[in-house]
This record gives sequence, C-alpha cells and structure tokens, in this order.
Amino acid sequence: MEKEQKYTVEITPEAKFYYFELLEYLYKTHSPEKADLKSNEIMNLVYTLDKNPFRGRIESKLDFLEIKHRFILCKITNRKEVKIIYTINENQKKIIVTDFFGTEMDDKKIEKRSY
Repeated sequence: MEKEQKYTVEITPEAKFYYFELLEYLYKTHSPEKADLKSNEIMNLVYTLDKNPFRGRIESKLDFLEIKHRFILCKITNRKEVKIIYTINENQKKIIVTDFFGTEMDDKKIEKRSY
C-alpha cells in the first residue's frame, strides 16, 4: 500500500489579515455560535488541503503572477461564499494560503490582494 503524501499548510500574514476581516463580518452578521461554527468550517477546509491540494480550480485572474494559484470555495451563507486562494510548493510539500476572498467582492480586487 502506497503511503499517502501530506503537505504542510501555511497561511501568509496577509491572508491572516483577510481571514480576520472575514471573522469580523461573520460576528457582525451572525450569532456568536453560528460565527464560531463558520470560522471552524473555514479553517477545517483549509487544513484538508494537506491531503489533496490539487483539487482546487486554477485562479486565472492571478495568471500574471506566473505562480499557479488555486482556490476552493467555502459556503458562508446561501448567497455568499469565500474563495480560499493558495499556491502549492511541490518541492517543499507546502500549501501557502494567500487569501480569503469573498465572492461578492469585485473580482478586480483579487489581483491586488493575493500575492
């Protein structure tokens, strides 16, 4: 049986900032219990990338960086989702989360945020 390959997951300081902005939004618009649940769901989803990082779709809006970015979606409400944007460093077996981007935001902003 082949051993499952695992990656480490790292969240950039900028991504942490965007995550805390997202948490601020969640705690303003949801009950504390619901906001806690959503924040846990988001982080749990982030850390599942350690086993299958290539499942995310390519984020074409960041092609100009010449580093392939991918994203997975996490549902926040029936109408809102957040893109968890990341890169894969295959040599170091590392996932680098670069952004938590609300899908209701202007897509043009993604180019300025996710480096």
